[in-house]
Parts: sequence; C-alpha cells; structure tokens
Amino acid sequence: QACANCTFYQGKPTDAWGSCAIFANKQVAAKGWCSAYVKKA
Repeated sequence: QACANCTFYQGKPTDAWGSCAIFANKQVAAKGWCSAYVKKA
C-alpha cells in the first residue's frame, strides 16, 4: 500500500515524489502511505 500504486497518485511510478488528488497542491512520497489508499486498477 504505497502511494506509487494508488489511484490518487498523479506522479509517474518511478518518481520519488508526485502530486496526489487527495492533497491539493501537495507533493507526496511515492513510498508514502495514507488512509485514503485505493489500489490502481
């Protein structure tokens, strides 16, 4: 359950950081975790 394979993560899977649809105008760590995690289809 890492941000890099979450539906809301908007960065590339290889990026260390990327945008997230949950946290507007914020960068999140690709290896991060949060309670809103939803696995990409």
